[in-house]
Amino acid sequence: MISSLLFLSYLCNGVYTSTGHLASQHDTRKSYKSFSGRTLKESIIDLSKDFEEAPSFNSTPETEELLSYAKGGPRNILGYVLLKNGEKLSEYTRDGLPLNFTSQVYSATKSWTGLIIGMMIENGNLFLNETLLDIWPDTSDELWHNVNNANALKNVTIESLLMHTSGFIDDYSKAPTSFTNFTDFGGKTLQETLNVTFFLGDDAVNNFNYFAAGNIFGYVIKERTGYTAEEYANKYIMPYIGINPSEYSWWYNAEGVSYTYFGMNLNPQQLAKLGQLYLQGGLASKMNQVVSKKWTEESFTPHVLNATLGDTQGEYGYLWWIDSSWNATCAYGLGGQYCCVFPDKDMVLSVLSETFPGDTTDNSKYTREFVSLVSSLSFDTENNPTSKGLRKYVVNPIVAGLLLLAYVWL
Repeated sequence: MISSLLFLSYLCNGVYTSTGHLASQHDTRKSYKSFSGRTLKESIIDLSKDFEEAPSFNSTPETEELLSYAKGGPRNILGYVLLKNGEKLSEYTRDGLPLNFTSQVYSATKSWTGLIIGMMIENGNLFLNETLLDIWPDTSDELWHNVNNANALKNVTIESLLMHTSGFIDDYSKAPTSFTNFTDFGGKTLQETLNVTFFLGDDAVNNFNYFAAGNIFGYVIKERTGYTAEEYANKYIMPYIGINPSEYSWWYNAEGVSYTYFGMNLNPQQLAKLGQLYLQGGLASKMNQVVSKKWTEESFTPHVLNATLGDTQGEYGYLWWIDSSWNATCAYGLGGQYCCVFPDKDMVLSVLSETFPGDTTDNSKYTREFVSLVSSLSFDTENNPTSKGLRKYVVNPIVAGLLLLAYVWL
């Protein structure tokens, strides 16, 4: 039991339960625009194309500081991409790795799942207040008859799964103890998926308790759309943000149902596409709206206050962490996988880090320090003479000529 608990905590970047305050109707539930005092990005880049390098790519004092940190030892950073104004301001790949390497992003997968759920809601396939009983009606009692805590599970809403406030967490007594035996972790079937949950009790409902690795959403997506999460993404998301299905992968169980709380293997640029999509209010280009701006704002709104998971503290939206100390909203994954959006700086940072199977220590501390370093730097492109940020201050030639004549005349 103890070894399973430690491994699962390590696997999904946390401890077995963490509580926080759910924002109620009496709380100030502001949109992300209002809560941050900032607006999402106004200029839109075409995400179906690769990110272009900024004129000052990897050449400013700030980016040199980042590169120095990433390359220093001991470090577990495999690679990162830092975007500003939709361009690559800095990029790093560890020596010996191909530039297009992919790595498991673990719980950062949750934020991709949140995108799919938002699209389903907007398409009328799903509703926030629907319960699991609405998804799988208790008509024949065949599904629910052998499910533990069936009555409580039936009342779990889609919104509560987006916020980790359902009162359910993973059943750690059934957790794998190594990286080699969790092919079907989360359940080989729907009934098994429902049974690898643990109910903390009625008092836990509406409080934040991190549901690390459950795959209920995988089956919800399959039930309502006919697609696995991977199939849905490959049809409705990836073509618009320039990700070829052959260039990334997604873990799935014995029935072929994609995991939704972990499981994606991506490279830093692909992970950054998610952050840039949300920064652009759901627009993949000026012509393609993947998800509404309203959903991106709702996802970045703090629905849960004082959410805590290990050393991660902040607020929680819809499968996104909100970190006021960084002025960022982030997707987090085990061992230092991050996709952070910094709206006030028009920046996105994605970082992939090495994980060490069997090591339950906090091996992500270097990556967290790296994200903190990024959040602390100004990246003032407007005062950098090699940057595009200065171009808007370049004087029109006609105006310059008139100013010169005025100077000579005087």
